[in-house]
Amino acid sequence: MHANLTTVAGAALCALLMALGAGRNANAQTYPARPITLIVPGSPGASTDILGRMLSRILEQRLKQPIIVENRVAAGGYVGADTVARAEPDGYTLLFTSDTTLHSYLFIKEHRVLWKELTVIAGVATTPMVMLVSNNLKSANLREFIAAAKAAPGKFNYAYPSNSTMQLELIGMLDGNGLELTGIPYAASGFPQAVAAGDVQLALVSAIAAKPLVDGSKAVAVAATAATRTAILPGVLTAREQGFDMDFTLWTGLFGPSRLPRAIKDRLAKEINEGLAQPEAREQISKVGGGPMSASAEQLEKNIADTSRRYVELARKARITPQ
Repeated sequence: MHANLTTVAGAALCALLMALGAGRNANAQTYPARPITLIVPGSPGASTDILGRMLSRILEQRLKQPIIVENRVAAGGYVGADTVARAEPDGYTLLFTSDTTLHSYLFIKEHRVLWKELTVIAGVATTPMVMLVSNNLKSANLREFIAAAKAAPGKFNYAYPSNSTMQLELIGMLDGNGLELTGIPYAASGFPQAVAAGDVQLALVSAIAAKPLVDGSKAVAVAATAATRTAILPGVLTAREQGFDMDFTLWTGLFGPSRLPRAIKDRLAKEINEGLAQPEAREQISKVGGGPMSASAEQLEKNIADTSRRYVELARKARITPQ
């Protein structure tokens, strides 16, 4: 009798799992059947927001459903990413963000490692960065800035957006060159202006945010941090061209909750990749100084894991205490 009950129970469980799987497949085949919410942890008008709204237009045209963009900037994007991680894995709540948000857990007390609770759907664009310094220093390049900072140990400050891995990138660069600077957190939209005002001497800034300050002679871009120069500020030498080992580029991508059905993930990735291949999309991306991404979801997953390990070590060395 016990064996029979076990067999019946096992058969019932198998039937339930098959029914659930069939339901998911049916949902995937009819997806999307209603509007999609796109969470963007970026301030309105920032490069992540601009790219997120570009992506929303691409998906609206190709999926034939409204895409509702919601900006949720709190805690370095952790709140927005957490919203998606906790959402139903049905493809109707998605996250568009830069890779910095995926590591914001390092700054949050009682955090969860959210990138492990998200599905990578597709990379969208790269966002080139520059090192921006105050005009007061009269530094024309990275070497001159480093010389000025070494001549005044402990007297220079750098700005960074709160709960952002841009702080860790700067810590790595400063430590690697024996520099002593004090970090000062700012609101995400305010830290470039702090350099222009002379309140701080250094910040790592997206090229699109730095351009009006550089063009207006309010600050100086002493180095582009990617392996190649940025088209939006082509006269700025890379750090490597100046003899420094630095290669940092933000990238943005689309993510969903974990357990997102493969059929929905593949459908979204297909529409994104085909949409980004269109000239108008490439033109929009170039306006923020970036370029479309070609990395696969698997490559991005490896990049996230590798970067997270490096940031954990930098945070440990810098004795960063989650708040």
